[in-house]
Amino acid sequence: MIGPPCEALHELYSCGGMEMARQARSWLTFLLLVGGLVLTACRQAEPPDAQAAGIEIAVTMEPDPPVTGAATLWVSVRNEAGEPVRDAKLNVRGDMTHAGMVPVIRDIEESEDGVFVVPFEWTMSGDWIVDFTVTLPDGETAQERLDITVAPGENEPEGHDAHADHDAHDVHDEHETPHDG
Repeated sequence: MIGPPCEALHELYSCGGMEMARQARSWLTFLLLVGGLVLTACRQAEPPDAQAAGIEIAVTMEPDPPVTGAATLWVSVRNEAGEPVRDAKLNVRGDMTHAGMVPVIRDIEESEDGVFVVPFEWTMSGDWIVDFTVTLPDGETAQERLDITVAPGENEPEGHDAHADHDAHDVHDEHETPHDG
């Protein structure tokens, strides 16, 4: 004899329960797809590139070409007529192209004649993606993206493999003695 829970399951599957389960799975799949689309549509949009927004963003840097260590970036922001954009704000975000590195982020709120002076730090040699996002006085934003290759600086020997060092970081103080192990 089949017990009460088993009878209920047997009745469910023998009385069209399989079809109901299939329909429930179809609806669940549909709802998950719609939910995914809604979440994707609600994602914050990338700012338009500077040219599309009628803004010219020009970047110069020192040292040029860039090397690891301290640097200064001058970011000039001009409108379509070539006039300096005043009262804008600038966000600079530098990311290495490989995963695992902390981005370098600078927010600058003042410029002189549309030129922002940005103290920056190239923390490692290698390939960088740097986004310059300008927020105009009316709240509109524009972005310029540059791919920049940073060479080793004084404290980073030539031929230094930044990627290998990042994966196996072993830092010793010059006064430290080796450990026997």
